[in-house]
Amino acid sequence: MRLFIAIELPSEVKAALEKIGKDMRSSKAVPRENLHITLKFLGDLPDERVPGIITALSDVKFNPFSIKLERAGAFPSERNAKVIWISAGPEAPLAAVKAQVDKALPRYKDDHPFKSHITLIRTEGDDLRDEIAKMNAKLEKKEILVTKITLYKSTLTPNGPVYEKLT
Repeated sequence: MRLFIAIELPSEVKAALEKIGKDMRSSKAVPRENLHITLKFLGDLPDERVPGIITALSDVKFNPFSIKLERAGAFPSERNAKVIWISAGPEAPLAAVKAQVDKALPRYKDDHPFKSHITLIRTEGDDLRDEIAKMNAKLEKKEILVTKITLYKSTLTPNGPVYEKLT
């Protein structure tokens, strides 16, 4: 099963994000129910590993903290956008939680440095600088209270991934 660890977003934040991404050309919006901040992607793992992962994640402790939506951007760049994201920050408390997750699950390595973001839209590598600037003008800098992390199962379907909370 495909697993990842993430911060769930409140419904009002998801609604605001869905609203600003609606008018993007040549894009595939991430469904509202799938919006989240990924801390760690674990990959495809056998079912029997799940109880150990859940136990390890119980060692991740932090005081609740607030972050805010900050700005829209793109991977790999706004000139060649394949993923439109919304950053959330400040990044320091998120990075601290991410470090605890990494310590709790040392056998699962990341293939890229951590950048706190919410994947909003997938595109075809277009130059979307103007659209991203418009998104930034419309972005409501909603606050997110982070109180827990969640282990998700991701099932790939022809209509896109379906996420299920395991914790």
